[in-house]
Amino acid sequence: MKNPNTKYDFLIVGSGIFGITAAVELAKRKYKVAVINPDTIPHHLAASTDITKVVRMEYGTDQEYFRMAEICIDRWKDWNDLFGEKLYNEVGFLMLCKDKIESDRHSFEKSSYQNLIDSGYSPDRMNAESIKERFPAVNNSVYIDANFNPKGGYVESSLVVEKLTEYARSLGVEIYQQQTAETFIVEKGL
Repeated sequence: MKNPNTKYDFLIVGSGIFGITAAVELAKRKYKVAVINPDTIPHHLAASTDITKVVRMEYGTDQEYFRMAEICIDRWKDWNDLFGEKLYNEVGFLMLCKDKIESDRHSFEKSSYQNLIDSGYSPDRMNAESIKERFPAVNNSVYIDANFNPKGGYVESSLVVEKLTEYARSLGVEIYQQQTAETFIVEKGL
């Protein structure tokens, strides 16, 4: 770090997607924030910065994940507008089934589909014939039932972390690459 005596309200260790978004949100709330990262940002081996990440609302019976994903898709669109760049690409999400979705074998897919319906979405339910017509690369003799949610998509992970890092800097976050913490000092239990 440039000045080891600088005081921060928050020091975030690691600038993956969680670290950098935490820094952004804290800076927006007027805290003095620094981020240290043991390598470059985005780091080529970080879990949050591979080429792309799927964004979907299909999480079976997990209502909490469903609701979080639902909110996140709107936030991704906000970031597209904020940065003037397409970070989130809404191309849809296809769930394929080898049997009818109602079969016991596809309880995850059935619950995912039902969550969408119950929440007012209109996913496209497809049979083997419509799968072949719309997605000719899919073997419709194997996959006979499907659900296509047009709200799903993907993000370009490394680009997202790069853009958020630039944004954090513009908010006053001090970012230090090639830095890591050796120890943590706990004073008065804090």
